[in-house]
Amino acid sequence: MFLRGVLLPMLSAAGLLGAPATPVAAVPGPPPLHQGWIITEQTPYRCLTGGPVGTILHTAACDRASKAQDFYQTSDGHFTQNGNCVQAVDTVAALKAPAVTKKPAAVTKKPAGTGKPKPAQVKVMTDSGASVRVVTCTYKGDQNWWYTTTLQAGDRKGRCLTEVSVDGATGHGTVRLQECTGKSNQQWRSLNPW
Repeated sequence: MFLRGVLLPMLSAAGLLGAPATPVAAVPGPPPLHQGWIITEQTPYRCLTGGPVGTILHTAACDRASKAQDFYQTSDGHFTQNGNCVQAVDTVAALKAPAVTKKPAAVTKKPAGTGKPKPAQVKVMTDSGASVRVVTCTYKGDQNWWYTTTLQAGDRKGRCLTEVSVDGATGHGTVRLQECTGKSNQQWRSLNPW
C-alpha cells in the first residue's frame, strides 16, 4: 500500500522533474575521411611520417608504436597528425623551380643524317617542390587536402604529395609537392593498423 500510495507517485514526480523539456538525441558528426596510416603504393611497408610542430613530412618503415605515423582527415579537408595540421611550405619557390636535366657521358644518340653521336638529355627526378611541414592548426585553406589515391594540397587540382627519393642508409624517404603525373610514387592508400 505504501508503495502504491506514496513511493510510486514520488518516484514518478522525480522522474518528470529530472527529464529535459525537449528530447535530446546524440547527433554524430561525419566520419573521418582517413584515420590511421598513409602508406606508399609503390612500397607497402613505408608510411608517411610527421612528428612535432616543425617536422618536415617524410616516409619511413611503418611502426605501430610511432604516433608520428597516425593521420586523421575530416570531411572539411583538414589533415592532422597528433593534433597538429600539415601544410605545404615554400610553395612559391617550388612553383618557380625549373626541371633539372643532366647529360650522362655513357648515354649517346646518333642524330639522323650525321655520323657524330651526341649526349642524350635525361630528365632526373629531383627533390624540387614544396616540402610539407607539421604546423599548429589555423584551419585556413592552406591546410586543406584532397585525398583519394593521391594526396593533393588544397583541392583535387592541387599538387600531389610525391615520394621523390629514399635514403638507402636511413630508410627515410623525401616527400615533396610536385605536379601530378599519376606515377606510383604519388599513389597513397589508407590503412588503419588497429
